[in-house]
Amino acid sequence: MIFIYSTPKRIVANTLIYTGKGFLFSLLIGTDGINDPIVSVYDYTDATLPATRIIPSNTYDASALGLNGAVFKFAKEFNTGLYVKIEDIGNGEVIVDWRAASGMRKVKIG
Repeated sequence: MIFIYSTPKRIVANTLIYTGKGFLFSLLIGTDGINDPIVSVYDYTDATLPATRIIPSNTYDASALGLNGAVFKFAKEFNTGLYVKIEDIGNGEVIVDWRAASGMRKVKIG
C-alpha cells in the first residue's frame, strides 16, 4: 500500500513555494466575500517566461459559499519550482497542497 502525504502551505500573496521537482495535489481558495481573486500556478520560480502554467489563470467568485479551488484526481507534476500568483485576494487566503518529489516514485496507471 502506498501512502502519500502532502505539505499544505497557506499564502496570501505571490509566493515561490518550492524550488525543484514536486507534485501539486490541490489548491483551495478562501475568499473574503468581497474580492474575486485571480489565481495562477506556474512550474518555475516566478510568473515570467519560460514559466509553464500548471493551472490556467482562474477568477474565483467571492460570493460563492464555502471553499473554491481545484482538487486533482492525479497530482500535477512540476520540475523547476512551484510558484503561485495571486491577484485581488483582499483578506482571503490560498492553501496549496503539494509535496517535493524526493522520496516519491511515479506509478504508471493503465
